[in-house]
Amino acid sequence: MRNFCKQKDLQTIDGSFEKLLSLDLPENIGGIWCAASLLHVPMKELNQTFASIYALLPSDAPFYFTVRLGEGAKWDKYDDQSDNAARFIQLFSENDLLNRLQEQKFRNIEYWVENSTWGRPSQWLSLVAVK
Repeated sequence: MRNFCKQKDLQTIDGSFEKLLSLDLPENIGGIWCAASLLHVPMKELNQTFASIYALLPSDAPFYFTVRLGEGAKWDKYDDQSDNAARFIQLFSENDLLNRLQEQKFRNIEYWVENSTWGRPSQWLSLVAVK
């Protein structure tokens, strides 16, 4: 996605969730979209990641994300041309995520579960919360 944006002369920022608050982000953030990216954050770092996202958002701004449902964590083989790339995947439970969001003071939380067969069968949890 970053390469696509650069081809279109759109601004891109390289960073990670661990360094989110130190990135040179624009001041006028209207919301945060994390489709299938938080699943690469280990459970032990999730509360800090949610706290950083909450700190970046202005009042009443939305936070959207999707994660895979399940238990534990694993290294998942990514389907690429070399067929040898691996990535860290953290699986999440619905109740745990809802509790963590509420602890960070997110509100108006809406969520839904969808089945996916893209790549491999799995269930995805999508959430929208408001600061």
